[in-house]
Amino acid sequence: MSAVYLAPAPNGQRIKGRNPGLRTRQALPRTVPRPFLRALRVRSMATAAPLPPIMDANRRAKVFNHKGLADDNTRLALLGAALLVTIATLYKLAQYDHGATGQVTSERSLLVRQEAMASYAVHYSLQNHLRARENVEHVQNTPSAQATLFEAYVAAVFVESNFNFAFVRDWLFSLWNLRTPQ
Repeated sequence: MSAVYLAPAPNGQRIKGRNPGLRTRQALPRTVPRPFLRALRVRSMATAAPLPPIMDANRRAKVFNHKGLADDNTRLALLGAALLVTIATLYKLAQYDHGATGQVTSERSLLVRQEAMASYAVHYSLQNHLRARENVEHVQNTPSAQATLFEAYVAAVFVESNFNFAFVRDWLFSLWNLRTPQ
């Protein structure tokens, strides 16, 4: 199988096709080995996995503290956002194991955009437990606060599970199999 190699053709050789100024060579190796991608495939499930519990009371309190309160959830949300992007990338790579990096990137961004994160928080009713300094009901209904809350929850589950990446990955894959954001 040949792929387009982004370099000028040697010695002025021209190659017929869509872009005659480029030469071809054997396809580059995949960045993610094929057996790894097969292992990531998740069968569609009828329901999402239940929300993993956070047993540590201090960590649970931190997840639900909006910025402005002492010991808020912003640092957890930072870790959660990084985890979500990584896991969403793996989820989409498992669906498109042949090239298509542009499609993987655009569909991954749909999974991790603010509106999607907010919908996941609402799916699990996390916003009902959010604590804020002022006007709690208004804060509970803002997509940015809901998205931050979900990101913080993901990070707390990761830390609570003793940094078990596979556990968090399986939970999120199950959620994404049930709910595909528009």
